[in-house]
Amino acid sequence: MLTPVAAALLLSYLLDPFVTWLERRLRVPRWLGTALLFVATLVFITAVLLLVVPLMVRELHSFAEAVPGYTTKISNVVLPWVEKTFRVQIPNTVHGFADKFGDDLRDLASKAMGPLGGVAGKVVRSAASFFATLMLMLLTPIFMFYFLPNFPAIRQGADGLIPRRYLGWVRETALEVDRALAAWIAAFSLVRARS
Repeated sequence: MLTPVAAALLLSYLLDPFVTWLERRLRVPRWLGTALLFVATLVFITAVLLLVVPLMVRELHSFAEAVPGYTTKISNVVLPWVEKTFRVQIPNTVHGFADKFGDDLRDLASKAMGPLGGVAGKVVRSAASFFATLMLMLLTPIFMFYFLPNFPAIRQGADGLIPRRYLGWVRETALEVDRALAAWIAAFSLVRARS
């Protein structure tokens, strides 16, 4: 359950320069800069959803209109090919299917009960994974909303954990890592913007 905390710390680290810039240049309090950042993010997500959802609805509508054509092709092309190739008579109704293959289906169902236990385990694991992802998506912004305005205090508290004789070296190394990471993010952003 530490993943949302770690993700929030990472995002706070990445967004701290923007909030600091708002604080220094525009004299916006850190809490207000954080709130503005959240509002801007929500506006962006809403805009993307407003653009993507109608496209998805249109695609689903097109697919729903095409389904009768697919069933006709299956009935007229695929089923005759299966009957001819495998020399099998495929029943036209569900009752005909149950009458023809009923005993075989009962035997198959009793044999399939063993693997269904494995399927049930996979379903439970998938549900747990979904729940964990949902918790990550819900808790990360909450933690980040706490961490981002308090990031200077968090950084100062971390400095207090470092022995004094190593503090200069750790700060210098952290600053070097920070610069390298900032350069990488800038280069990555430029490459993504051009492609």
